[in-house]
Amino acid sequence: MSRHMRLTLAWVTVLAVAVAGCASGSAKATPSPSPAAGSQEEKGPKAYSDVVTSEAISDEGLFSVHKVDDDYFFEIPDSLLGRDMLLISRIAGVPPGLGGFVPAGVATGRQLVRWERVDDRILLRRYETGSTADTSLPIYRSVVSNNFAPILAAFDIEARTDSDDGSVVDVTDFFAGDTPSLSGLRAAQRRTYEVRRLDGGLVARHGHDDEGDRRLAERLQQLE
Repeated sequence: MSRHMRLTLAWVTVLAVAVAGCASGSAKATPSPSPAAGSQEEKGPKAYSDVVTSEAISDEGLFSVHKVDDDYFFEIPDSLLGRDMLLISRIAGVPPGLGGFVPAGVATGRQLVRWERVDDRILLRRYETGSTADTSLPIYRSVVSNNFAPILAAFDIEARTDSDDGSVVDVTDFFAGDTPSLSGLRAAQRRTYEVRRLDGGLVARHGHDDEGDRRLAERLQQLE
């Protein structure tokens, strides 16, 4: 047998062993088990009664506010989506020696916001009014592009109202968590005083401040 033939047979033998090894390995592989039916949580809005239960404490106003255990929900009518609203932060109390003229009760943040729906989410956007242009002007597109409205928060729609004309969203973390856009304090003040969350502002605002509710309602009527 010539040397060339021996080398050819050797390569064929190696190739045959490699192919046999691959076949053997693929035979041992077992397909991953498919997830059992019903193992994944259902996504999307729930039934209204499953979110706003019979134990909910409700307060009607611009939005209906529902308190379920320690969670707060806004019931936002579709008719108020895309409407200009004024979001104001006020200092409820200050410690001694707080730098700057920031007395209790002063408004430290005023923001023009709009609630918008995108699929099964509600977005809260902040809009600037410093630069405007008529929609018929060519520069309008440039003004919009250079003043893109940032998203302050995005909320999953927990439920739709029974009449399907409003959305229920969980705002607990937004109002009670660490939300710089609501604190009304500068970044340096937040670091100095280690601001991490708000203290009961949502409860006081909707439960014990009828005069404040009246003033806010009057201000919103002026904006319409």
